[in-house]
Amino acid sequence: PRLLLAVSIFAVVLLAAVPRAGAQTAPSGGIAALDLPEMGEPADLTLSPAQEAKIGDEVASELYRGNYAVDDVELNDYIASMGWRLAAKGSVTPPKFRFFVISDPRINAFAVPGGIIGINAGLMLYADNESELAGVMGHEQAHVTQRHIARTANDTRTANLATYAAMLAAIIAGSANPDVIVGALAVGQSVNYQREVNYTRSHEQEADRIGIRIMSEAGYDPEGMASFFGKLEQQSRLYASQVPEFLRTHPVNTSRVAEARARAAQLPRPTVKPNPEFALMKARTQVLMA
Repeated sequence: PRLLLAVSIFAVVLLAAVPRAGAQTAPSGGIAALDLPEMGEPADLTLSPAQEAKIGDEVASELYRGNYAVDDVELNDYIASMGWRLAAKGSVTPPKFRFFVISDPRINAFAVPGGIIGINAGLMLYADNESELAGVMGHEQAHVTQRHIARTANDTRTANLATYAAMLAAIIAGSANPDVIVGALAVGQSVNYQREVNYTRSHEQEADRIGIRIMSEAGYDPEGMASFFGKLEQQSRLYASQVPEFLRTHPVNTSRVAEARARAAQLPRPTVKPNPEFALMKARTQVLMA
C-alpha cells in the first residue's frame, strides 16, 4: 500500500509539473511571461528548476512519511557533511541538496530532481573506505546538477512521466518483491521504461566524469570510484542471480571500470588516511539495520 501511495503521489506531482502538449502560451508581456524558461535551457521546457524543487519536496515528504529514511542523527549528520564537502567542489552555487540514508540492506543509491540524494544502508556497508562512498555520492550529485532527468525527458518528448514516478517510487520503497516492482512499472508500460527511466550512457559517463573530479578536489582518493565499480562488476559476473540494485539503474561493465581508472590516473591522488568516523558510522549502520 505504501508503494502504491508513493506511485500516486509522484505521478500526480510529476504530471502536474509538466506542461501538456499543445497548451496555450501566455501573451507577450503578460504576468505568466515571467515564468517562461530562459533561452539556452531546453530542459526547462519539460521540467523547470522550480518544478524540480517541488518534486524534491514531495519525495522528501514521502521518505519521512513512509519511514524509508534511517532516523539517526549521527549517521545523517555524517552523510550530510560528506555530501556538502563534495557539493562545495561541484559548482559555484550548490543546489539545495538533501541527503538521506535509506533503510534498505541492498546496494543502491539514487538521485531525484530537487536535490534529493539517497544512499542505501546496504551501500554504506558494502563500501570498504570513505573514498568509495564519496565516489557514489559525487556521481549521484552530478545527476542532479546536470539535470539528467529533465534533459532525458526533454530529449524524448514522448516520455510518459508516470514511468518516472513509478520507478522512483519502486526505488525508494525498496521492495524485494519483483511482482510489486513490475506492477509499479506497469503504470508506464506504454513506453520503453528502460530508455525513459535509466540514465543514458552519455549521462552516466558525464556523472562519472564530474563525480570523480569533485571527489578528487574534495580530498578523496579518485581511485575509490573505480574500485567500487570494479567490485560491483565482479559481483555481477560471479552472482548473476543476485545483481545489486545499483547495477539495474547504473550498468557497470569492464569498459566503464577502465574509464574510471583512466580518469583517476589523470587526477592528483592525495594521501588519504583512513577516517575513523567512517568505520564508526559503518558499524553504527550495521547495528541500526540489525
